[in-house]
Amino acid sequence: METSFASAVIILLLVTDPIGNIPLFVALLRPVAPERRVLVIVRECAIALAVLTAFVLFGGWLLQ
Repeated sequence: METSFASAVIILLLVTDPIGNIPLFVALLRPVAPERRVLVIVRECAIALAVLTAFVLFGGWLLQ
């Protein structure tokens, strides 16, 4: 089965439900100082991007 990058992104968005997770992130970041919240969000997004990129580039054997 051939999977395009666009379909992988759409499936990822449907599975992770970013809109539904907003209240969770707001609650978890409440004790973090306001000036540090942006840094935490950017760091976590960078980690997620690195993991997803690694799976896109090296995860081909998972389909076999």
